[in-house]
Amino acid sequence: MYHIAAYSPNDSEIHKATDISEVKKFLGKHPVTWLHISHPKEKDIESLAEIFGFHHLPLEDIIKFKQRPKFEDYDDHFFLTINIIEYSKAVEAHQLAMFVGDDYVVTICEKENNCIDEVLKRIESKNPRILANKTGFLCYLILDTVTNNYFPTLDAVEGEIESIEKEIITQV
Repeated sequence: MYHIAAYSPNDSEIHKATDISEVKKFLGKHPVTWLHISHPKEKDIESLAEIFGFHHLPLEDIIKFKQRPKFEDYDDHFFLTINIIEYSKAVEAHQLAMFVGDDYVVTICEKENNCIDEVLKRIESKNPRILANKTGFLCYLILDTVTNNYFPTLDAVEGEIESIEKEIITQV
């Protein structure tokens, strides 16, 4: 499944696509088009190269995942990776890769996550502050949401550490 969000100061569209090429209908129609891919397949990576003309090195990083966070500047876009950290019974980290151009953002995650859903909901709510801004603000919004998601995980880990400390102290 692919999520496509396209918006301008006056309007926004959220579309669930079954084929990555559907993004072509949105490119150039709005000042900002965001394509999100979860669980990318090799054909998705090939399509990204075809549609957007991305350099092969960051595309290889996406296939490999488990890269260190990085930022790379290309002629007409930049590429970055960051780790999304989530906690259920254990801390899990997975990679978010992002391409940001003048009128598009492409995000790729190895699995579904709440951060992307949260940003999509904010766009869907037609928040004027979001709709009035360009791709740089969308990039900031995604990174801010990922970073804010670190805190509940840190709180949970802190709680576990405190519990272990109490157990150790009572046994001494």
